[in-house]
Amino acid sequence: MSVGAAVREAARLWRGLMGDDAYARYAAHVAAEHPDGAAVLSEREFWRGHQDGFDPRTRGGCC
Repeated sequence: MSVGAAVREAARLWRGLMGDDAYARYAAHVAAEHPDGAAVLSEREFWRGHQDGFDPRTRGGCC
């Protein structure tokens, strides 16, 4: 593995640990699990709710 690839992988892991990729994971989940066109929160709505303690993954209304 090259140094550049190692740095990119470390950055990806760090973003995952810090939750920076939470919206991307949420949007990918909705697209994969709800192909009927379920409404996806905008990124702004997602992060606003996320900061208020709302986590769309655990609210009980999905999957």
